[in-house]
Amino acid sequence: MEWDSEEETTQKGMKMSSKILLAIITCIILIIILISVLILNMQRTTYSVVVDNTAVNVNKNNLITEVDNTTYVNIEEFAKLVQYEYHKGEYKAFTIQEDKCYVQGANETATFYLNDNKVCKLPLNHLTEDYQEYSISGTIKKINNTLYAPIDAINLAFNVIVSETENSFSIYTLDHLVTLYNEKVETWGYTGIDDQNFENKKSLLYGYLIVKKENGLYKIIDDKNEKEIVSDKYTSIQFTENTKEFFVTNSLGQVGIINLDGTTKIEPVYNSISALDKKSDLYLVQKDKKYGVVKSGNITVIYPEYDSIGIDTKKITNTVDSQYLILDTLIPVCKENKWGAFDKEGKKVLNVEYDGFGCNLETVEINGIRKGVKPVFTIEKCNGIVVEKNEKYGLVNTKGEELVPIAVDNIYEVENPENENSKYFMFYNGKELNIIERLIAANLIEDNSIPETQQENNEINNNLIDANSVNNSQNTVTTSTNQNDVNTSL
Repeated sequence: MEWDSEEETTQKGMKMSSKILLAIITCIILIIILISVLILNMQRTTYSVVVDNTAVNVNKNNLITEVDNTTYVNIEEFAKLVQYEYHKGEYKAFTIQEDKCYVQGANETATFYLNDNKVCKLPLNHLTEDYQEYSISGTIKKINNTLYAPIDAINLAFNVIVSETENSFSIYTLDHLVTLYNEKVETWGYTGIDDQNFENKKSLLYGYLIVKKENGLYKIIDDKNEKEIVSDKYTSIQFTENTKEFFVTNSLGQVGIINLDGTTKIEPVYNSISALDKKSDLYLVQKDKKYGVVKSGNITVIYPEYDSIGIDTKKITNTVDSQYLILDTLIPVCKENKWGAFDKEGKKVLNVEYDGFGCNLETVEINGIRKGVKPVFTIEKCNGIVVEKNEKYGLVNTKGEELVPIAVDNIYEVENPENENSKYFMFYNGKELNIIERLIAANLIEDNSIPETQQENNEINNNLIDANSVNNSQNTVTTSTNQNDVNTSL
């Protein structure tokens, strides 16, 4: 009996131990669940960021947000992470504007514009140069009075690679990539890439390495596929981020262009090449001290036989976006001090016979009173281009049609016009004449806001006779497709 009692006591003890063990396990599970819940709750408010393999913690709500299933990044907060300066406004403007901001690194600046799908970059302290414009996937947004950008815009502006996961960013700066790849290429038997220029280093952001062999020749390697796309046969290779292509120079000093996939875009047969118009895939080339225009596939658009191509923007006050394109349509060329123009397909629109484009005169004397005026290069309302010949001025459109015969003494713009139709004038035969009104009256452009009167028509016809007399004596009037319409423009 005593033995049975002892056994029963043992069994009870084991059962008690099992219950205690079960309770402990249950408590441990509850603690693990509680910790997991706490960690999950922390992850909802804390975003883990790894910058160049160094982990940092930032508040997720301050750094990113979701807009239409797209991740948007707080530009100012990101700038702090990668040690860029952040400023409100535009780099060139020197004013604080809430709808713009720019960030500044050691080599360049990048400007963001509210509600726009672009980022504009500029080398540091190059205020006289034009911005390089880059398209982005979404538009810049203002959230809680702060500017946010999509990840591809962040990559562009800060020269980084961002890899996003559910709860973290992995950020690799360009300096870090250069250090990593510098060691890599040296093990391959190439010289380091840390001494290359800034633009060439940026090719790393797109997965390409420009490397130099001991013989001094350069080649291009596709890092993702670990293969050579351009062999070591060039004395220099220059990456251009804006067009994402490589400018290559051979041992003869001739320049060509290679695509990212290694195919030849333009054969290296020119003394120099530069981008003329990215949208039209046009390039300005120089060969034997003459200039021309080519496009992808080595297609000649304008044969290299001109002394210069493009307008000197320092001499033009109201020129448009590009010195190489007039009204985004015509390419100006100069040969033996005479000017003409081609369209983007290579068709000659204006014969090479003009002394220049634009009127640079800044004063005009009317009834004995001299007043200041603004010089004019183009008049967008009529697609007009001011042309000069024998110190007289006229107006042609982008189709090569004459709007105003080359007979007037000045074409200019006035300050603070009453309306758009009262902005441009020409001075002819001692009179100030409204250009837009007369083109409308002559049915050369449309605008129903200006009524025609018989008195205006008579004045136009009288001016026509005088203009034709001047032109016939100087033999400077270009033939028009519709001479009657052209004549009534004065």
